[in-house]
Amino acid sequence: MNEQTTRRNYLRGATALGVAGIGSLSGCVGQLGGTDGSIPFGAILPVSVSGEIGTVGTHHAAAVEQAVKDVNRAGGIDGREIAVDVRDSAASSEQALTAYQELVDAGTLGFVGAVLSSASVQLAERVADDRIVQMSPASTSPQLSEAGRAGELKFFGRTVSSDILQAYVMAKILNSTQYIGADTTAILHTDDAFGSGLAEEIESAFDGTVTASVGFDPNGDQYTDVISEAVADEPDGVALVSLPGSATQSILSQRQEADHDAQWVLSAGLIPAQPPGPFNGVYGGSLASTQTTGAAKLGLKLSQFDTLASFTEQAYDALFVQALALERAEKRSSAAIARNLRAVSGGDGHTVTVGEFERAKKLLANGREVNYRGASGNLDLLATLEPVSEYLVQHVTDGSMTNVELLKRSYFTEVLE
Repeated sequence: MNEQTTRRNYLRGATALGVAGIGSLSGCVGQLGGTDGSIPFGAILPVSVSGEIGTVGTHHAAAVEQAVKDVNRAGGIDGREIAVDVRDSAASSEQALTAYQELVDAGTLGFVGAVLSSASVQLAERVADDRIVQMSPASTSPQLSEAGRAGELKFFGRTVSSDILQAYVMAKILNSTQYIGADTTAILHTDDAFGSGLAEEIESAFDGTVTASVGFDPNGDQYTDVISEAVADEPDGVALVSLPGSATQSILSQRQEADHDAQWVLSAGLIPAQPPGPFNGVYGGSLASTQTTGAAKLGLKLSQFDTLASFTEQAYDALFVQALALERAEKRSSAAIARNLRAVSGGDGHTVTVGEFERAKKLLANGREVNYRGASGNLDLLATLEPVSEYLVQHVTDGSMTNVELLKRSYFTEVLE
């Protein structure tokens, strides 16, 4: 039995025990029935696939399970423990939809997921109809900012910023004479919802002329043709929108064959800690890591992992903040979670962080407000139920990556307005 199979069996066993009482809770969708048994939450994550996405799914599942443990250690909600049913998306939108329906049938009030924007876009349509809360830790597509609305409430939220912020960072690098100072640029992007969505936002934020916007298959190995197409009009800059993996290094290696002088800027997370030769000279815009108390506490709780995968902190926060919202609510329902998410994730309330559910319960019971500053930092969810994060402008020279500018939340507040 391989490691992934063992992981799947563990999740099935653990969650089956955790949701044993869910059947008696099911009634109206999004409503908690009965007075006993566990309170059902879920997660839709790519826990079965191989490679980096599978690692992300496994780490996210562990983070969600840890959040459940921390809530239950404080006595749960109304004396009832919460339970999480982790379902495998297999990095497939179709499988994610199947997993979602299984969670709805089991009576879930809210869930964490999905990871990929393509899956979350489809799920967000369903959660609005069913009035079930979805909190994604990693889906960054700009089109999700307005997704999942039903009447006065929004049922899709996320603990990671929209790619519109990343687009502003990449456009700033292209626009500014401090960096590339381009009058013209080409955009080379993955041919999917993430890539095309971010490409559109870059084009909107760039002050100059976009000479070409070219999609590519991230699973390919030959990119000389798409690179040549992108730089055919000799742009001053090239914006590369991709996901971490081998495609980025292959593209940067093969760009030398296109014989052009454009400077390149990469989307978030593409520059490794020790960038190899093909990365020399490129710029990048990446989320600023937050060395918060919450991040340190979660790192200790998940010490089985040497280094946490991308957005693992956000996965913990996505479950914990839902539990806080439900604790604050007068009624126990999905709608109540949606209505209270902003109240517990921002404002002037008393600060609570990772693992401090008991402190939050006491404060709320005494009529005080709480402000959750989580493993991923201050959430301060906007009306779109998403945070605004800080970003770094990065530059690679002589095999070393340097952080050259920190763009604070105030910068994005100004440009968004």
